[in-house]
Amino acid sequence: MAKAHREPGPGKVKLEKLLRELGPMSARVGFLETAKYDTGTPVAHVAMIHENGVPEKNIPPRPFMRPTAERCRTKWKNAMTGLAAGVADGSVTLRGALEFLGADAAEDIVESILAVTAPALKEKTVRARMRKMAKEENENHRGLRVVRYESKPLQETDVMLESVQYAVEEGGGA
Repeated sequence: MAKAHREPGPGKVKLEKLLRELGPMSARVGFLETAKYDTGTPVAHVAMIHENGVPEKNIPPRPFMRPTAERCRTKWKNAMTGLAAGVADGSVTLRGALEFLGADAAEDIVESILAVTAPALKEKTVRARMRKMAKEENENHRGLRVVRYESKPLQETDVMLESVQYAVEEGGGA
């Protein structure tokens, strides 16, 4: 029986180029190392505490990352499929595709943080936030007001919301 000899076509060449390009590049989404509260506490640390809870400190879980991934899995997969086709045909750069996916995922995480309302904060926590707000307003001599939410979980301030970021990195990321 004769063996068929196949020559690689232009599609294979494009695919190999795409795979070489994909290898060293990735997108990370969430709370990057540079995001910190005024106290120096990493936002990622606080987010992890709220995502999982700390029962021994009476902090209940208020997950937002895992529900976002579950809710958006199909949406992100479909977007990746469409963008991969664009990268393969040259109409989109790989960096552009990853930038789009990262920005979209970051927006989805912000929406999830905004949607968290349960479990409700304990009355003691709300009172502590209100005392803190009153003290800061008294100490603020320039008349500026920091946006604070006395009873909204995950939003004592907007620091966590504003810290959701994405980064496209060479070298495969973390």
